[in-house]
Amino acid sequence: MVEYVGKDKKGLSASFQATTQGLATVLAAGISAVITAVLTPAEVAEWGWRVAFAFGLLIGPVGFYIRKHTPETPEFQAEKAAQASSGETVSPLKDTLTTGLASLLLGAGVVVAVTAFNYVQKVYMPTYAIKQLGISASASLTGAVMTGLMVMLTAPFFGVLSDRIGRIRSIMLAMLAIGLSTYPMFRMLIASPTVTTLLVTQSLVGVLLAAVLAPLPALLAEIFPTRNRGTGLALSYNFAVTVFGGFAPLIVTWLIGVTGDKASPSFYVLATILLSLSCLVMLVRRSKTASDIDSDNIQTQTV
Repeated sequence: MVEYVGKDKKGLSASFQATTQGLATVLAAGISAVITAVLTPAEVAEWGWRVAFAFGLLIGPVGFYIRKHTPETPEFQAEKAAQASSGETVSPLKDTLTTGLASLLLGAGVVVAVTAFNYVQKVYMPTYAIKQLGISASASLTGAVMTGLMVMLTAPFFGVLSDRIGRIRSIMLAMLAIGLSTYPMFRMLIASPTVTTLLVTQSLVGVLLAAVLAPLPALLAEIFPTRNRGTGLALSYNFAVTVFGGFAPLIVTWLIGVTGDKASPSFYVLATILLSLSCLVMLVRRSKTASDIDSDNIQTQTV
């Protein structure tokens, strides 16, 4: 998506990944909300949960179709032709883990905060709303629908914004907003554990998520050169999601149990925000300006 468009539209193009991610949340949470509202808890546990997974299987043929019918980008083809003419054989994995290791670590570091915020506020929130706030399952899932809807609607705006003010600057501002608002949002939910409060906070979460998710794919793509871009992006993103996202529910549940504070999940988000902001500062130091990253420059500058 980034390689197919001009330099001034990379953020907008990449933001549609966040838009479709929001749509996926709307579909997943929406289907789950309907299932929990229509079926009894026993029916959901016995067979109802399989309905959502049946819809999820549709991604298989869609992904196959896209991969089969989408040609490689001109940028990738040029890199492939250059390697063929020079007789050079580059292993993307080896190249990423050697010359691109610093970029790999910084890219993963940037993803850490948005992953933690995403998993705590969007994935874990329905469980939190049920167990900690006493809100019904269907209502808590409706909150997740609102989050996905706001991501879907606002992501293109933040993609355009990143094209105008720069990827790093826009992500930094979004992370600062997340850091400043996460604890107050939890406090607001605890003070007023109602469906209305949940929908309001989850709508704000959706906007904040869109602000950081929309420009993120373009930033990651710009960190890595063409020769190892796919590998570097995949490794940095999936490592951060697996570790800091996959363990997020376990960590925040432990925090609540240890501290006795229902707002303690915000502490985990704040810790990851500090880590990601540090990585963004290092990326700024490796680039000529914070508003326009040059991938080759990032590769050659000293951290």
